[in-house]
Amino acid sequence: MSSAIASAPVAGKKFLTPGVLVLLALMAVGLVFLAIRFLFGIGKVSNLNNQFPWGIWIGIDVASGVALAAGGFTSGAMAYVFNRRQYQAVIRPALLTAMLGYTFVVLGLMVDIGRYWNIYSPMLNWNGNSVLFEVAICVMIYLNVLYIEFIPIVIERFKGRVRLPGFLAGLNQSLEKLLALADTILGKVMFVFIIAGIVLSFLHQSSLGSLMLIASYKVHPLWYTPLLPLLFLLSAIAAGYPMVTFESLLVSWSFKRRPEMEVLTPLAKFMPILMGLYLAFKLGDMIVRGTYVYLLEGTYQTNAFIIEVLFGVLLPFVLILFKKVRTSAGWLFLASTVFVLGILLNRINVFLVSYAPPYKISAYFPALGEIFITIGLIATLMFLYRVFVFIFPVLGTHAAKWPAASFLVLILSVLVFHPDRVRAEEIIDYGKMKPARILTGPRTTVADAPAKPRPLNSPVLNKYSDLYDPVFFKHEKHLKVTKDCTVCHHRHPRGKEDVYGEPVKMTDLQKMRKLPVSCSTCHERPFNPRQIHVPGLKGAYHQLCLDCHRKSERPRPVSKPVLSKAAVQGPTMPALKQRPLADCLTCHAKKGTDPGRLAKINKSKEF
Repeated sequence: MSSAIASAPVAGKKFLTPGVLVLLALMAVGLVFLAIRFLFGIGKVSNLNNQFPWGIWIGIDVASGVALAAGGFTSGAMAYVFNRRQYQAVIRPALLTAMLGYTFVVLGLMVDIGRYWNIYSPMLNWNGNSVLFEVAICVMIYLNVLYIEFIPIVIERFKGRVRLPGFLAGLNQSLEKLLALADTILGKVMFVFIIAGIVLSFLHQSSLGSLMLIASYKVHPLWYTPLLPLLFLLSAIAAGYPMVTFESLLVSWSFKRRPEMEVLTPLAKFMPILMGLYLAFKLGDMIVRGTYVYLLEGTYQTNAFIIEVLFGVLLPFVLILFKKVRTSAGWLFLASTVFVLGILLNRINVFLVSYAPPYKISAYFPALGEIFITIGLIATLMFLYRVFVFIFPVLGTHAAKWPAASFLVLILSVLVFHPDRVRAEEIIDYGKMKPARILTGPRTTVADAPAKPRPLNSPVLNKYSDLYDPVFFKHEKHLKVTKDCTVCHHRHPRGKEDVYGEPVKMTDLQKMRKLPVSCSTCHERPFNPRQIHVPGLKGAYHQLCLDCHRKSERPRPVSKPVLSKAAVQGPTMPALKQRPLADCLTCHAKKGTDPGRLAKINKSKEF
């Protein structure tokens, strides 16, 4: 799964932080117990027996790990199957999480299986009647699919940069050819692996629930249901985007980066739909089967079920319905974290809490060896995630914390990161800064521009997002030509209610010590009866872009793929008047839509 969003390895950050040292300590403790397990047997470090053949290694390491790694296939489906390329910023982190997650699912299975050297057995001894066989084969194939999907990231990192030292230098040319060949082949067949990954995920996510169907008299009625495979699948799909959000925000704060709210907030709109669907089936199944009669028994099992539903599903579902929650990094992180913990609790409940053998001699509680091996595996996963993002281009390229030292950096951070929230009254008090930190020159430099391209995002533009992919605007390239931000941000309001403003130049803003306002300040509405001469936001974007490119006669940035040689030039106004939607393809990549719908929108006066 390659991404069109610019990505780069983490740079300028210290790798060994206090948190990393804690992870290394936990890994060392887990490694000790792991060595004891493989040297002296599984009974030395666990409380597993014939009555309780599985414990937290299955409930947490495997079942929960598979569910929480679902962000890989759900984000891939959103970006590639439903063609929502604006969410590609989260594809690579989700892919890395899924790849590492499934790798440690396999390692957890090796720890749990008594004769771990027979883990390859399903490949040779096929049993089409076994659900466990289906899970084993699907997980095995899907893990290889994830590795293949990660290869383009490896190619991007090392292609043209292979510099082996010493006697290995003779391999440099061969490795470069191998990377080039892999890049060519995968570019043509990657869609096959993307589809395979989604299909395989649907199969084994549901089959994990099917494993418990054979134990109908051992699983508590609140969890046992013929719909258990469907509930496992729906819960995994619902957990995909919250897990992606949880991971993205956690990584952003860990590396002191700006949270990618321009991607996470639109993604959060899908969360209540998926959460609500899972909640409806879960409660509906309980009502239809009449198992709600067990809710007031007061046992540890019924209490666990109530906590799972109320706090693990219903609470985040209600929270995510509010726009304030979806637009706030802190609230969105809280809602996503609660739901992720709810899915984790569900898997623990199904495989551990609800499970009770008919002739139970003693209750199961994990031994210290089980606990520390599980903690060690989780710590290793987190440590390797950090290693990968330091080596490979996984995270997007944007600055960590934008310093107040640079006036233009603040300008661009407001314009790019919060285009719909900047108002005329928002100013920066440069009087409190040191004089040397205030810009005195009339122009900016290319170095002040953000390197990461951003989509021109607004409610008006998003109305047609199902027709075309967005055009990514890169300030760096435009600054090389204009050298002045006010070429585009050409007017400034005179007061709070003024949406017309007055002409402004960079020197004027510096004298007033004010930031240029966003385009939406004056061009927010498609049609304003009080100012019919002011175009809407989309109209302003198109008018400014088309007129400027026509006057400058410079090549126009083109969304991939390039359709023809004519597509590298900006469209002319006469051509747009004759066939506006057809010429959109010179800058926008067209999505698959109904031609009749295109014709209908083509006649729209708003366009």
